[in-house]
Amino acid sequence: MQELYEAWYALKFICQELDNTWAREMGRTLASLGKADFAQFEPSFRAQVLDLLRRPSTTVKMTNSLWKHYSHYRKQRGKKVEEINSPEFKRNVTTIAKELMKMERTAFDDDFLFGASPVIYRDPHRLKAKEERAAGSTEQQES
Repeated sequence: MQELYEAWYALKFICQELDNTWAREMGRTLASLGKADFAQFEPSFRAQVLDLLRRPSTTVKMTNSLWKHYSHYRKQRGKKVEEINSPEFKRNVTTIAKELMKMERTAFDDDFLFGASPVIYRDPHRLKAKEERAAGSTEQQES
């Protein structure tokens, strides 16, 4: 049951961007779910989420999602990402994708949850490089 809650935590923001009404209802359903109901509910939950994630998005939804997450990042971390444009800025899908990738990388490097995509592949080399940077900064602080 805990795994289901953890999966929902990682997916709920992107689900809200795709279908806010459904996602909010699913959140309420999960909150009221008893342990006895979990086994029956899990396959249905999985199928519904996968179906939702397969639906196409729009440039407006993608831009709004980017800006929502970027605003949250700025508020929480107090940092700006120069490559992210305001929602009013006219851009094509390629530019939106580049901005999303930049925000995702920035959030990852800053240990900040950014839910632009339901599955984020982490190249082992990037993870190793991040661990080495963290170890180096720990050594500098101890000196």
